[in-house]
Amino acid sequence: MPDELQPTTSPGAARIALLGGALGLVASATLASVKLGLAPPALPGCSGDAGCGSLVNGPWGSVPALGTPWSYVGLVWFAFMLVGLIGWLRARTRPAPWLTVVASVGAVLSIGFVIGMVALGAFCPWCALAHLGSVVVALAVLLAPRRGAPSSAGGWTGLPAAAAVAVVVALLVGGLDATRRLRLAETAANEDASFVRDAAAAPTSTTDRLAGGRELGNAKGRVRVVLFTDYQCPDCAKVEAMAKAVVARGDASVVVKHFPLCAECNSAMPSSPHPDACRRAALAEAAATLGGAPAFAAAHAALFALQATPAADALAAVASATGLDAARLAEVASSSAVQAAVRRDIDDAIALGVTFTPMVFVNGREWKWYVVGGTLDGVVERVADLASAPATPPDATRKLVEDWLVSPRIDALAGPISEGRIALAPKDPRDDDLEVRVWADPRIAGSRELLASLSSIIDAGARIRVRVLQCPASEECNPSSGMTGGDARSCLASAAIVAAGTIGGDEKFRAMLNALLAVGPDVDMTTILEKAAAIGLDHSAFQAQFASGEALASVRREAETLVKATRLVQIPTLVIDGRVVPRWSHPGAPAGDVLRAIIDEARRQ
Repeated sequence: MPDELQPTTSPGAARIALLGGALGLVASATLASVKLGLAPPALPGCSGDAGCGSLVNGPWGSVPALGTPWSYVGLVWFAFMLVGLIGWLRARTRPAPWLTVVASVGAVLSIGFVIGMVALGAFCPWCALAHLGSVVVALAVLLAPRRGAPSSAGGWTGLPAAAAVAVVVALLVGGLDATRRLRLAETAANEDASFVRDAAAAPTSTTDRLAGGRELGNAKGRVRVVLFTDYQCPDCAKVEAMAKAVVARGDASVVVKHFPLCAECNSAMPSSPHPDACRRAALAEAAATLGGAPAFAAAHAALFALQATPAADALAAVASATGLDAARLAEVASSSAVQAAVRRDIDDAIALGVTFTPMVFVNGREWKWYVVGGTLDGVVERVADLASAPATPPDATRKLVEDWLVSPRIDALAGPISEGRIALAPKDPRDDDLEVRVWADPRIAGSRELLASLSSIIDAGARIRVRVLQCPASEECNPSSGMTGGDARSCLASAAIVAAGTIGGDEKFRAMLNALLAVGPDVDMTTILEKAAAIGLDHSAFQAQFASGEALASVRREAETLVKATRLVQIPTLVIDGRVVPRWSHPGAPAGDVLRAIIDEARRQ
């Protein structure tokens, strides 16, 4: 038989390649179906693993610059390869050069992704199966016997046929993705419509909180944007640049209200991350008092321009921009009338649940730029097309509930969990009690406050059980959290609580937790041993838990469950229905009201 017609001795290599290709196709199709909304987000094998979400939905989940999910690319690639592999099997010759090249490129990409998974400490079983299939295909193709001629490059077994199938699959996926995007756009349009509905029947208490302020643009426009802002806030400067485009439209106004992140004038701030923000807000108000709207607009622009040169003199900049006398500006800025005006804006913000800046309301509804992204002028464009009647913003309590609702649901925090212990529950527990989870550090005052609030609402009839897990504010036993400068006594306190539970079950766990919460930040080993004796723990067994390191290892595992799932640690962290509660208390919303409202919402869902 001529060499160019001589078949390979065995089709085994092609069959192995086909098996790898089929495995990769199934895995890629599964991942793509989630992205296309054809399958539930919680895939088998992913319910207790944050790796699926963090990889598929994170930066590694899409092609850089294009934004196309890699699962789509994988589905098309495996469809392309399977056609070529079937042709290779039928021809019983060595693989065509193009098949070798494409298989090699796919394997290199897969190995890179596997290295990325290891580096990120995240594991997605479906991603791993897809990459395994790619590597199997490449190895089978590269190690196949090299006798005989390459398989035909023409007909249905060759490159044209493989490319044709890939194009068909790509068009099918593209069409399904376009349908999904249209569905999302319709949902977004419905959400936008809520900016303008039910205004007439709504109460006006929160609407009044958007009144006042300093107005820029067309006061009679159909769209009114209210910005709670801070002149030292970088994100505020970004939104201010967008606000200029809104003002330029001619059919909208932008209202500026102050919320300086500075404890000097803002009672909602425990510290002053922007130490000159109160003075700058007062200077803007002083400019408006002395020079009216034109002077305010000039001062407003000048104060935001200072962000590029933070050491610049704000008073001199405002005086220069407005042409007003600097001494007179300073005098008016410190007057009781101007200080009261700034405080009124702050009070309005607190009543609306504002916790940071910028906080943006468009026709009464908050634009959650920090969650949904987009641009302010894009939101204004959609609202202007829908209607002009304003909606009523939620009060502080409802706003904190809505902030929880838009938080992503994290599978690793929502599914069954064996770590931690139930610390609070109704006296008559039931199987349908809602489980909420708290990652706490007993030395942190917020942990004590949160658990006390949850206890109070259980006493008032809330059907919840509270699972407490450890998350010490110390890098010594919680290195993945990124916390630095923490106190190692937090590690001791958390380990003591876990050890008590190991020795004495839930009852002793609760007793030690409550004892150390009462002690607070001054806990030490002597105090821990005293509390252990007071609650009836065996001294030798308790110390043995510390000596073995088992309690501290459990503390690390509990903390890592949270850190790996969220990549963001706040202590305490409250999780309800798999969603982290961004804030459970606020000067304008008592903790009990917020917690009860979120729990009621979780039960409705």
